[in-house]
Amino acid sequence: VSDRVDEPRRYWDLELEPDESVGEGEWVERIRAAFQTGVERQLVSDVPLGVFLSGGVDSTLVAALAAAASTHPLKTFTVGYEVGSVDEREEARRSAALIGAEHHELVIGDKDVADRVIALARATHQDRDEDAHRLTPGDDQPSR
Repeated sequence: VSDRVDEPRRYWDLELEPDESVGEGEWVERIRAAFQTGVERQLVSDVPLGVFLSGGVDSTLVAALAAAASTHPLKTFTVGYEVGSVDEREEARRSAALIGAEHHELVIGDKDVADRVIALARATHQDRDEDAHRLTPGDDQPSR
């Protein structure tokens, strides 16, 4: 194995040749149909499905298309944080209400994050469990 690091390089090249024979309305319909088909392909399941909903445009569009294609109320899930300035729960609630989804939220606080970091450290470094508590200053033992 070589220690040489290659310079970053492009591994793809997107060549677009606009089709001027198709009008804007037709392009909009083609893109909508392709997006809807992509979402519907992911809805094939023997168990109820859900969608992670941030409240942003992308996840709201996926959820709306999934809800329209579903024979049961769609379940949506959002994660909120007690710390920091980013919290999209309200937008997610509004989006879920607009599409008639059964909405669920999980709020994560500082302790939850610390516990998850420790669990992740344990999962990735099982042979070093005795050192996992060092990830959270002040804790004598990892939380369970």
